[in-house]
Parts: sequence; C-alpha cells; structure tokens
Amino acid sequence: MLLGTALCLLLPAVIGADPASACLPSGRMVADDGREFPAVQRADGALACMPADTALGREVHERFAALLPSHAFETRGELPANGATTADLYEALHAISTLQGIRYFSVLHRGERVLFKTAHAIDTHGAALADPVPAAGGHGIAYALVDDASFGRAPYRLEYRTADDAILLIVSNPLPLTVLRIPLIDSDRLLIALLIASAGSAGTGHAAADPEAGGTGAWTVYGLVAAQARQGSFLKSFVEASLRSRLAAMQDWIVARAAAVARPGSGTGSEAGAGGAGAAQG
Repeated sequence: MLLGTALCLLLPAVIGADPASACLPSGRMVADDGREFPAVQRADGALACMPADTALGREVHERFAALLPSHAFETRGELPANGATTADLYEALHAISTLQGIRYFSVLHRGERVLFKTAHAIDTHGAALADPVPAAGGHGIAYALVDDASFGRAPYRLEYRTADDAILLIVSNPLPLTVLRIPLIDSDRLLIALLIASAGSAGTGHAAADPEAGGTGAWTVYGLVAAQARQGSFLKSFVEASLRSRLAAMQDWIVARAAAVARPGSGTGSEAGAGGAGAAQG
C-alpha cells in the first residue's frame, strides 16, 4: 500500500506501561472540499509507532524523550521499493535540492500551497553547495537552507544514518525559528525523524522484503515531528499546523525520491502519485 494512503493513527503510549496503547492503522483524512490527504496523528508523552527494537529506532526514542516536546505527531506507512535498493534510496535522500517546490494542502488556507519555496545545501558558514555525496560508513551530516511557508529562510541540519538495511534521516534546527520576528522554536528544539526499514525488519510482524536482491519488496516508513515551542492559543494552532504539514511533506518527498530510483519494469507509476502536489497536509 502506498505511503500516502496507508498512514497510521497514533494513540498516546508509554512503552511497557499501557498495553492498550497502540499504533492503529487508518486510511486517509478528508478535507472540506473532499480532497484526501495523509493522516498525521498526535503523539503525547511517548511513541507508539516508531520501533524501539532496533538501534536506529532507539535513537529516535531517546531524542524524543530528551526533547520533552510540547507538540508531536507520528505516522507509519508502507512504501513499495519497486526494485530499488536501500543504498539507492539512501543516496537519493541526499538530493537536498529536490525539496524545493514540495506542495501541501493547507487546512488553514483551504487550498494547496508550496511549503518549501527554495532549498539547497550549504556549508557551515551558509555558502551554497551542490547536493552532498553520502559519507562513507553510513553516517553523515549535511546542512540545508530552506525558504518555507511557515518560518521563512532558515538553516536545517540533516543527519543521515544507515544500518541493518534501514535508513534514518533526522532534521533539526541549528538556529531559532521565528514568525514575524516572534521566536517560536529555540535552537535544536525541532525534531523530524524519518526511519525507513525493509517491511518486516523493524517489528512490523510481516515477512521481510528483500529489496537488495532486486525484487519489488517494500519499505515501512515511520515518521515523527516534535518540537518544544512557545505556548499560546494562536501560537499553538500555528505551530501544530506547521508541524503536521512539515511531516506529511517530508513523507511525500520520500515517496518521490523512491520513485526516482525505482528500476525500470518494477511498476513505478503507482507510488509516484502519492508524492504529488497536495498530498501533504497543514
């Protein structure tokens, strides 16, 4: 099932404390105009979808716990590999410039908007760079300058990990995020985590796919966005809408990247539509 049509609803959970809490499957959410978009559900206190039985998953749980977020949302979905290997997708996710132009459906504005107006890699001094090349050893850090609809031009840190046929991308903010000069999220208080694992290899309960063997296979994609943000009725609504749209847009970007590296004859047409314009929400 496509990522855009197979995201999960999240109920609050504390690992090992409440057996009734679970990551429950769902279909899609429907806007007032009938348009469907991915479901992104609130996470309170702990994570129910993100696996905790792998090294990469545990890192996300640890970062989430250390952040003590005031707002958090989580999703899970399946993404066809269509013959692409994990190494293919890992390299494709370093194409930072392809974030530019990602669109989302804004509930606040009741229509489609461009979330990332511009995006390109930068060095630690802010100078523009070409898209980075994956670092040896499956562990790398890159920086991007993004102009988005919520926070304007701001730098982001992208941390890449790959291990055990899985990929982890963590995005954080090295500088504060503001709106109209109002500080909303302090430095390193935003966390976006996207974990991509072979279906069945991270606690999904299904037989593991084998994309490395060149088969169609599938990946399970776990998404998290969390932030420790300033409080206030207006600020809360703005921050939460921005976080939800950001997570859904990043998921759509992963779908598009997977489609870009799918091998000919593997049926690439189906997942490409899930990452198209307006699939994200805000």
